Amino acid sequence: MWSSVFWAACGPRLPGTFAVALGVVLLMVMPRAELYGQGFQWRAAGENSAQSQDSAERQIPALGRQELISPGATSAASPNASVAVGTQGGNRSSVGTWTSATGTSTASTGEASRSQSQPVTLPANAGQIWREYDIRVYTSQIQTTKRPEVAVLDWILRETGYEVWHGEVPALLSVGREKVQVFHTPEIQDVVADVIRRFTANGAEIINMSVRLIVVSNPGWQASWLHALTPVKVHSPGIKAWVLYREDASLLLADLRRRPDYREHHAPQLAIPNGQMTVVSATKARPYTKYLAWRPETWPGFSPETSFVDEGFTLEISPLLSVDRQQIDVVLRLEVTQIERLVPLVLEFAGGPGQPSRPRLEVPQRAQATFHERFRWVVEQALLVDLGMAPVPLPVESSLFSSWIFPLSASSPRGNVLILVEVKTASASAAQAASTTLPSTGGRRNY
Repeated sequence: MWSSVFWAACGPRLPGTFAVALGVVLLMVMPRAELYGQGFQWRAAGENSAQSQDSAERQIPALGRQELISPGATSAASPNASVAVGTQGGNRSSVGTWTSATGTSTASTGEASRSQSQPVTLPANAGQIWREYDIRVYTSQIQTTKRPEVAVLDWILRETGYEVWHGEVPALLSVGREKVQVFHTPEIQDVVADVIRRFTANGAEIINMSVRLIVVSNPGWQASWLHALTPVKVHSPGIKAWVLYREDASLLLADLRRRPDYREHHAPQLAIPNGQMTVVSATKARPYTKYLAWRPETWPGFSPETSFVDEGFTLEISPLLSVDRQQIDVVLRLEVTQIERLVPLVLEFAGGPGQPSRPRLEVPQRAQATFHERFRWVVEQALLVDLGMAPVPLPVESSLFSSWIFPLSASSPRGNVLILVEVKTASASAAQAASTTLPSTGGRRNY
């Protein structure tokens, strides 16, 4: 089109006019071609950028997963800053990482399909190592609970503390029914290994425990028995504890029973698998008027609603034997709730003419005491815990706590609360039964 215009306008004219027309045509055509070329280049660059951005978005999650589950890749800047997840029997690689003994990783690959030829890498700036512990020899013997491994987790946390797993050092603790997986420093690994050894060495051995909750009016009994008691350390303020020989425990119990203010809750012989927890409780529900339910269709327009509050005690016990079965750790947790009285709350409403309504609500006045401690002693001895003068935990009739026995108050009695614990393992019971035919040469110790 431009050529026909050019020849129609400039063909019959002078050569100078031809040159001028040619220049004008060039000025009109070249910038548009240049702009079109730039636009084409810009669109092409935009398409390439969009494709690169889309590709990067698809690659970013993959790179993130690769850092966690990729085949043992470590940073070039710090080659010893990561540890490869393997098994306890793994081999040390040349770059300072732990590799699996089988050469394969046990970690899940997630969404992406990844190679399983090398283990997972984890940051190990504090020298953490990965170990796995087999606990099937213990959990396979527990039939009384669906998750026996929870006891293993509880004792590990009691021994190591909770804070070491949530601090600046990256750590991991996973407890399953078959194995325990730990990623931590060698010092913590040794502590965990000692705890697990106490489970696997003794298996689910049954521990027979006798637990007595005793209440007397005052602690005067200690004056004649302190010579037979060996104090043990207690962290709870106001609480004392001792260990004593079983023979002395029997004599002390007989002495306390002769007192007129003696009260006892004796749990039946408890058969507890090693490391597991059991609960002993004695409670009763006490009714009281909690609130009013508004009922406009009836007179006087409301009705009292009765609720219940429990009083009594709940005692949790969790024992764990040492590897040689000579010592035992026992965690005791006691919660006592006592209803001292029901405080009346009198309300006044306008009823019919000349008939005011005065319903009464009740507010429970409660006294509570809690105790949570861990003790360790020799299996052949007994443990005696003194909770001091505390609310009476036994849910019995108030007439049993008359004012001459508990002079503080007949409605809210206080007493010296004692816990006596005796332990006998199944193996020790069998040995004792086998030795009953042998003559005894022992006698009561002199102090």
